Amino acid sequence: FGVQASWASVVSGAHDTGRHASTGIRLRYSQENVGAEYLPLTDIGVDLGASMDLFPKLTLAAAVTHLVSLYNNYGDSVEDRVAWLGLSYRPTNDLTIDAAFESSADASAAFHGGAEYAIDPHIFVRAGADTGTGEISGGIGVIADNFSADFAAIRHPDLGTSISIAIGFAL
Repeated sequence: FGVQASWASVVSGAHDTGRHASTGIRLRYSQENVGAEYLPLTDIGVDLGASMDLFPKLTLAAAVTHLVSLYNNYGDSVEDRVAWLGLSYRPTNDLTIDAAFESSADASAAFHGGAEYAIDPHIFVRAGADTGTGEISGGIGVIADNFSADFAAIRHPDLGTSISIAIGFAL
């Protein structure tokens, strides 16, 4: 179970060159219950990010997740701050190719790569891979007005397959 609230701002010049920049902050609350033999985990966190169009079809982005994290596992506090740097390339209006590097103090740097194809303006198919964990993933997303839904299957080499479902609503 989790709740997220996000705020973003978009900056563009006095004359539109097709290049835009944006910044954002996300506040997260999540609670995990793995099973009766495990204690529930609670996390409250703050993430920051920014993106900027380098060219009309190429965007550079950077983020820090868990900038502030109040992780509570019955008295144990953990901060797992992670830095991200990525590029997003849109060769056509229907296809986006993404690449990102992830780095934290607790783990080796990892490369993430993926692609998203828009079947139509409301339905998206996605696939990706992560060198840090060896995960491969695929999924589908739906957007309708202020509503969004995502379904994904993630294959981890040691843990097997897990399912992810996310539902969003923009106010």
